[in-house]
Amino acid sequence: MKKIIIIFSILLLLNISSKSSLVSADPLLDLLNSILGGILGLLVPLLKSLLGGILNLSPNEYTDLAKDLRLLASMGIKISAKELQERAAEIAQINLLNDGDWTAKLGFNFLLPEEFRQKRRGALMADLAADAVEDKPREKRVARAKRETCTYKTEFDVRDKWPGCRPIISYVQDQAFCGCCWAVSTASCYTDRYCIDRAKKGLSTPNDANNIFSAFDILSCAKPNGCEGDYPYTAWEWIRKYGVSTGTDYPRRNGCKPYPFSPTEKNPTTKPCTQSCTNRGWRIPYNNDRKHYISKFDNIKGEQAIKNELQRNGPVVARFYYYEDLGAHRDGIYRHVWGAGGKDGHAFVIVGYGIRTCGNVKLPYWIIRNSWGTNFGEGGFFKFLRGKNECGIEDYISYGIPKV
Repeated sequence: MKKIIIIFSILLLLNISSKSSLVSADPLLDLLNSILGGILGLLVPLLKSLLGGILNLSPNEYTDLAKDLRLLASMGIKISAKELQERAAEIAQINLLNDGDWTAKLGFNFLLPEEFRQKRRGALMADLAADAVEDKPREKRVARAKRETCTYKTEFDVRDKWPGCRPIISYVQDQAFCGCCWAVSTASCYTDRYCIDRAKKGLSTPNDANNIFSAFDILSCAKPNGCEGDYPYTAWEWIRKYGVSTGTDYPRRNGCKPYPFSPTEKNPTTKPCTQSCTNRGWRIPYNNDRKHYISKFDNIKGEQAIKNELQRNGPVVARFYYYEDLGAHRDGIYRHVWGAGGKDGHAFVIVGYGIRTCGNVKLPYWIIRNSWGTNFGEGGFFKFLRGKNECGIEDYISYGIPKV
C-alpha cells in the first residue's frame, strides 16, 4: 500500500509539473505550489539535487530546510530554485569569511525577504555616534581547522548566580514580524530583574503569568506605532512613570496583556493602547495589575561596566548595528563578516559571558538571549564577540532597577 501511494504521488507530481511548465520552469516553486508541497519525502530529494554542489548538508539539515521552506510557503513566501541556490552560495561565502569563528545556516531567518527581516528587529540607532555606523575593517584571525579542538567556558551566567530564576531567564520569546525588539527585550529584562531582586530578598518567584511582564503593554502604550521601532530607554521610561502590566508571549497567552502576534503573522499592526486587560479571562483589573515599576534606569558602556552590572543586578539590554549575516547564525561566536546593514539596529538581552579556547587562541564572548524564537542560534541564545565593541554592542547598554 505504501509503495502504491509513493508511485501515485510521483505520477501526480509529474503531471502537475508538466502542466505548470507552461507557466513556470522552476521545480521548487512547482512542488511548493502543488498539493504535494508539504511532503518532506519529495521536497528533500529535490533540495539535494539543487544544493548538493553548493553546500555540504546532513540529512537532518536537509529536512530542517525543507520544513523551513514549507513554513515560508504557508505564509505566502515562496522561494524559487534560483533564489535558494543564490542564498546557499551566500551561506558558503559567509562560512569562508568567518575563519571558523561561527557557522552559518541556510534557514528560515536568512531566507526571509528584506521587508520581513526588517520587521524582525526594531531598535532605533539615531542617537549613537555616526562613526559607529561605518563598516570598519574586519580583524583577521587565524583560521582553525576543527571545531572539536575548541572548548567553551562560561565565566559568568546570571542563571548560575540566581538559580531560582533560571526558568524565567532561560525562556526565549518571539517578537514575530513586529519591529518591537526594543519593547520585548526591555520587558523580558525587567522580568528577569524582578525575579532576581526578589531572590535577593529571599523570595521565590514562580514562572507563571503573575510574574511575566508585558511587552505588548509597552509597545502599544509607550509609542503610537510600536511595531515600527523605538529605543529601549522609551520602554524603561514608560515603566518608571506608569508601570507595566503582566502579560506572557503569544504561545502562553496569559496575564493581563499577552503578546497578540503569532510568529507567522506577516503584517501585524500595533493595536491601540487600552486601559484594560486584553485577556478577558484575567481577573485582576488593569489599574491594579499595572503596579510594577522601576526606581530608575541607566545607560552604561564598555566591557567592564557591563560585566560589573551583570554580576551585581542581572541581565541588561543591548543594542547593536544589525547586519544581514546575523540571520544566518547557527553556532559559534558571532561577528559581522558579510552582508548589508549598519544603518538600523536590533536589541536583545545579555545574560552572561565566557571565553572560547582553540589551542593557544582565546576568544571572549557575550551570552545573548534573542527574541526570534528557539529556532534561531542555539535554542534562541547565541554567543557574540566580546571586548571589541563588535557592531557597537558595547556602546549602549541599558537596565532598570525594579521596585520590589
